[in-house]
Amino acid sequence: MKVIKDEILEKKRRLNRYMEDKGIEAILLAKKSNFFWASCGARSKIVEHSDAGFSYLLYHKDKFYLLTTNIEAQRMLDEEIDLLIDPVLLSYKWFEEDGLKKAIEKIIDIKKVYQDSMLVKGAKNLAPDFDKIRYKLTDSEKKRYLKLCSDTSICMTRTCMEIKKGFTELEVQARLSERLISENIMPYVLLVGSDKRLMDYRHPIPTSKKIEKYVMVVICGQRDGLISACTRFVHFKEPSKEIEEAKKIISYIDAMMILGSRPGRRYSDILKDEKKAFDSYGLKDEWENHHQGGPLGYEGRYFLVTPDTDHKIDKDHAIAWNPSMRGYKSEDTLIVGPEENIVATRDKDWPAITVETEYGQIERPDILIK
Repeated sequence: MKVIKDEILEKKRRLNRYMEDKGIEAILLAKKSNFFWASCGARSKIVEHSDAGFSYLLYHKDKFYLLTTNIEAQRMLDEEIDLLIDPVLLSYKWFEEDGLKKAIEKIIDIKKVYQDSMLVKGAKNLAPDFDKIRYKLTDSEKKRYLKLCSDTSICMTRTCMEIKKGFTELEVQARLSERLISENIMPYVLLVGSDKRLMDYRHPIPTSKKIEKYVMVVICGQRDGLISACTRFVHFKEPSKEIEEAKKIISYIDAMMILGSRPGRRYSDILKDEKKAFDSYGLKDEWENHHQGGPLGYEGRYFLVTPDTDHKIDKDHAIAWNPSMRGYKSEDTLIVGPEENIVATRDKDWPAITVETEYGQIERPDILIK
């Protein structure tokens, strides 16, 4: 995978600025999400569901060092690490005790190293604010992200259009997973809930339950380290008045949150708008029943927005809000633009409703009726 040189230079600038501000000489990036970010999409994983990978990047004096075992070294150079990163390879035997620590100490005293996970004894831990340097997408990241979001939503649409009464939730999960993986998109989160389970639970893990009338499908899909998010609903015959009312309320709130997410506003300002809207519908404190989303990119959410969140929204932030109430949720991935926001997971083949808000007009996904 070839990456754009400007992206590498920008990421080095962000690392250098952070390290200078904090008085840090070297950073060890072991978390898969940080490895993805620094390498522009290289995979350090072997185990799919783990926080840390099996290859690591040490950044010191404007240089990347690739640290990995003799098992992974050649594959990482051949298939994962782009030459524009120009890393120095430091490999060690898989059975060597403290092999990683010894490799690092060829470059710098381990006591001067800051790490993003508790991996190497003697190294210090990075502060949580390190995540901030990843929030803003570069131009080349935006291109990859827009393609990911489009591919994710197409996979979602095609899978939902296949759903029939009697399918199990697990069958929907399997069909969507197959489509996503065929596009090199790994299911990071995949929820399927139907009928009573959908009404009772905000995070319905798929089960062997058969779908009767109503189903919700939620996906966070990951490719090149970036993560897109969207939620869709399918209903057989006309939905109940309760569901239609929930759709109306949540679609309005989500539209307002998307359009109101402009540079300079605080993330907590958007939550205040949402709380005010819920209050106007007589749903005081409804926001407490489920998290409302937040910025994403190399994490499913960098943080969940609360009334105390002080971070400001900026251009090129990616955000996925997901307001919900009993029976309905609305969620798409947006990218904050200089003039207007892009709803990146919008699929023209999915039915939509037009929603008017005080911030303007926007389309939100409708329920797919069969």
